[in-house]
Amino acid sequence: MKIYSFLSSGIDSNVYVVEEGNNALLIDMTAGQSTIISQVIDRFRGYLRGIVLTHTHPDHSGGLRIYREKGLDIPVYVHKIEAPGVREGRIDNLFNMLNEPVPPVKNVHGVEEGDIISIESLVFRVIHTPGHTPGSICLYQEDDHVLFTGDTVFPGGSFGRTDLPGGDPHQLVKSLERLVSLDVDEFYPGHMSPVKGNGWQWIKQSLKIARMLIV
Repeated sequence: MKIYSFLSSGIDSNVYVVEEGNNALLIDMTAGQSTIISQVIDRFRGYLRGIVLTHTHPDHSGGLRIYREKGLDIPVYVHKIEAPGVREGRIDNLFNMLNEPVPPVKNVHGVEEGDIISIESLVFRVIHTPGHTPGSICLYQEDDHVLFTGDTVFPGGSFGRTDLPGGDPHQLVKSLERLVSLDVDEFYPGHMSPVKGNGWQWIKQSLKIARMLIV
């Protein structure tokens, strides 16, 4: 399994592509204003089999506009709580991140806790981690001890904000408590740089700080 990291600047999200053989999975889509998502789609288009949104804030989902413009129809996986907004083109334009509205996407698969996203040999377990948003998810690859965390947890002991609509600080603490139980070597956050080695230690630190500030 090979992971390509496309790190964004400012408040835009990172984009990750997980590749194995002739299959690739794209994780998060930026706000679609930069050229990153367009370049990523063009580069991997021949074997891109699916897209996962860790949540639907516009800095992670706005690039679905590019998905539509390029005529893609591969599955888009998102938690079932937030899936209707993607199907109906109702992405909330927080902080005016979107230059244009995100059109409806038909091929949307609502996922929930414990679901397996499996594309040939690429296998990830969905972990529902509400707190930043009601439908936030992480993706866990158990064999390689890899976790994609979206905006639930970041390096340096930080974690997702909970002051936006749908945020819940106490749910976030509970989500971090669940992540601490995982054997995580590497984790790939929605913002900031990936952690490659002893990722569980940073998650533990984030939980400690969250408990101090929230509980």
